[in-house]
Amino acid sequence: MVLFCSGLLPALTLGGSGQTGNSQCTVTGEGSYAVGNGTTLTLTLNMTFAAGFVGNKVIYQAARDLQGGNSGWQPLGTWGVPGAAIAGPSVGGVTPARNTTAEQTYVFTFNDTNGWQDLGW
Repeated sequence: MVLFCSGLLPALTLGGSGQTGNSQCTVTGEGSYAVGNGTTLTLTLNMTFAAGFVGNKVIYQAARDLQGGNSGWQPLGTWGVPGAAIAGPSVGGVTPARNTTAEQTYVFTFNDTNGWQDLGW
């Protein structure tokens, strides 16, 4: 499998040596792989984000088959690219990050470098 992502050049052979990247991120071949099982392809990427690419990002995915069928780009998650360490309160995340059912239990996490007892709301 060859990876192209937001203008990453050159193409990268997954599981091999080398890396490819742009001003936002670098994908390393070692530790990246794809596994097919039945009707599902699972892609695992060894990624490093650039220091200037910090903040909350939306993860989009699209799939295209060999006959030209295309799923179109769909927002399927978020990624908080870490920046400098935050002193004081911060948000940790929510699980699950995506839901397609009418009823769901969510788990929210919050952090504070002064301890959880310092959180007010």
